[in-house]
Order: sequence, then structure tokens, then C-alpha cells
Amino acid sequence: MFKALSVTLRPLRIRIGCERLQRRRRGFVVIAFTLSAVFLLGVTGLAFDVGRMYVARSEAQSFVDSAALQGALQMDGTKEGLAAAVSVAQSNLDDRKRWAFNTASFAAPDVTFSTTAGSGFKDLASIPNPPIGYKFIRVAAKVNVPLTLLRVVVTASGSDVAAGAVATQVKLKTIADGVFPFAPMAPNPAATTSMSTWGFQEGVLYTLQWASVPDIDHPNTTCPGDANAGMIARFNIDQNNRGFIVNQASASEIQTAIINGTTDYPISEGDTLMTAGTKETETKFVNNRVDSDLDPSHLFADYLDLEHMRPITGNSTRIVIIPVNSGPPDRLILGFARFLLQPSPFNGMGGNKPLCGWYMGSGLLGGDGKPVEDDGIYRVALVR
Repeated sequence: MFKALSVTLRPLRIRIGCERLQRRRRGFVVIAFTLSAVFLLGVTGLAFDVGRMYVARSEAQSFVDSAALQGALQMDGTKEGLAAAVSVAQSNLDDRKRWAFNTASFAAPDVTFSTTAGSGFKDLASIPNPPIGYKFIRVAAKVNVPLTLLRVVVTASGSDVAAGAVATQVKLKTIADGVFPFAPMAPNPAATTSMSTWGFQEGVLYTLQWASVPDIDHPNTTCPGDANAGMIARFNIDQNNRGFIVNQASASEIQTAIINGTTDYPISEGDTLMTAGTKETETKFVNNRVDSDLDPSHLFADYLDLEHMRPITGNSTRIVIIPVNSGPPDRLILGFARFLLQPSPFNGMGGNKPLCGWYMGSGLLGGDGKPVEDDGIYRVALVR
């Protein structure tokens, strides 16, 4: 009897054991699926949200790069110039760049300055006046990127993404475009002190192109800064080199060179520069450039804010960048400087009349003010 009962219960125990095993397997599958789902969700979230952070980082970097470069154009060695740099970097934010695929605005960035590119950055209030040597600007911005899928596996609702850029002003020894096609002769080629003015004085008219026969006794044939026996004697060594640096050119090419500052070749310090006589079209095109300025008539002191060497009411069309040459016999390019063109009635070139321009000193390519350093032409560039 017991043997028969044992035989009867055996299939029941086997069936119950199989059911228990199946339940265990189902439980393991559920646990494994749950863990895999969390892992897959984390990986997917990581890819999606980190991708968004990389995009935001790129957008923020573009924003601070632009702000740093625009700010660097305002720096002129004065505390007011640094304040202008802060104002420019923190203004017109949406015009510069938006983020989150152009749907969100950046907050005003942090702007600081230093004498070196890598450290020592201070805010405007902490910088001495005058700010000697402060020629590096750093712009920093931060945005909080909302998390979506990653919020399942982390507690944070967003992640901060930061970007920074450092810009400065770099002295140019070569200029390929934007040069006014005249080359004044330096009054003192050996005067290469820290200011490198080569004997020029701010606000004085110098010869951009010489008259055919300059004569001290006839003021209309000379420019005031060169109206002396020494400069005229230097000119007379080679009277064919009168200052115009575009040779063998058509009228349209001369127009492009004068109006737009377009040259066929880069001009570098140390180059030998041969100049030429006059062409009838020069006067017309020079005056066209002058008359395109919003202020075509004021003289030096009324046209410029002299502290910052910026136009007061003009749009800088009359301000030109010109290579300075050493004069005969070598006629080497010493460097570059800014000059202000006179109003149209004074630019009567041709025959025995010179073209004169006021010496302004150093300048910024692409800017309308003076740079931090006072010894040439600079451009703004990112350094970090």
C-alpha cells in the first residue's frame, strides 16, 4: 500500500519541482531584464544627454570666442578702453550667438583681464589706472543643460557646461590686404624706440605723395611735417619715387587699391619698396574715399577723440593704414602706421601738389581706435 502511494506521489513531486524551477527562472529573467533595461537606459541617456552637452559646449565656445575678439578691439591701454571691452562683450548677446539649437539666450558672460595669457586675470574694478600691460581679455560663459534620460540614473536635473576664451592684440609685420597704396618717408628712420614713431608726431601733416618739385619757399608744394631742407634733400636723391606704390595699373585697379586698400601682394617689414609718380585718377579716388566718410570735412582735432584716437562722428573711412619707408637709398619698410586723410578740397594732387595726411600712430586692423601698445598695427586673435 505504501509502495503504491509512493509511486503515485512521485509524479506530483516532480511536477511541483518543475513549477518551482520555472518560477525561479521567470524571476531571474525579470531581474535580468530589469537590470539590463536600467543599463540600456543609462547608456542611451549617457549618449543622448552627453551629446547635448557637447553641442552646448560648442555653442558656448563660439559665443565666448566672438565676445573675446570684439572686446579685444576696444582695449587701448586705458581703463576706459577696458570698460568698453566689458560693455561690448556683454552686449547684443543674441546677435552674437544663442544656444540650445538657437532657442535659448546666453547670460552676460564674465569678463576679466590680465598681463599674461595664462593667469592673473582680474575684474575691471581690481585693475589699476592706468592699466599698464593689461592686453589679454578672457570671456567665460556657463549654461545648465537639462538632463532627460540620465535623470533615471542620477539625481541631478541638469549639468553645467562652461566655455572660456582669451584674446589679445598681435603686432603685424606683414599685411596682405587693407593697406592704403602710399608710403611716407620716415623723418627719422633710426628712431625705433619703444614707441617706434620714426620721428613722426601725432597731429602733424606729412607727405604721403610728394610734389614733383617741392620747395620750402612755396608752401603749397610741401606738407608741414616735411617742409625742411633735410627731407627735401632726401627726396631729391631719387625724385621718381614720390610715394605711390601701385605701378603699371589700370584706372580700375588704382580705384580698388585706394578705395578698398586691396593690393596684389603682401607688404612686410624689411621689404624694399619702390614707389612711383602720380596718375591723374589718384586725386579723384582719394577724394571719393574721403567723401564716403560720415565726417568728410573736420580737421584732425575735431575729427578724433584724441585720448582714444577714435573718430567722434566719422566712420573711419578717412583713417588709412600705410607702410612707412626708410627713404633712399634702400627704401625699406620700417613698419605700418595710421594716417588721417584731409578733407577733399586739400587733396589736389597732380602737377606740383603733394598729398598730405595727419599722423595718428598705431592702430588696429579691423578696429577704429588705438591698440594697447603704441608701436605699429595690430590685429586681434584668440590665444586660448
